[in-house]
Amino acid sequence: MRVVPARNGWFWLVSGFALFRKSPPMWLFLVFTYYIAVALLGQISYVGPAVSTVLLPAFSVSFMAMCAVLERGGLLRPCCSSRGSEADRPRWFALGVLYSFRS
Repeated sequence: MRVVPARNGWFWLVSGFALFRKSPPMWLFLVFTYYIAVALLGQISYVGPAVSTVLLPAFSVSFMAMCAVLERGGLLRPCCSSRGSEADRPRWFALGVLYSFRS
């Protein structure tokens, strides 16, 4: 574990808000869509919550990929949310399965 100064947290918040300001409507749309998808999966007994937990790493990587697109000066589009390496997807799934056992 690396200990960092408390001001790093402030910098993280400021840079995150700067990314949000680059495309607020699209961020709101994508986050709202994510929450709706998780809520709909939650309505499926037993399987839905497990599936949403297994897919959590893939969703997280999608949001990180969208941040990287904005940092490079690109436009945020819904198709950006599915970016990522095809080779890494089995790892995301395995990580999600391990995460679901922790919960």
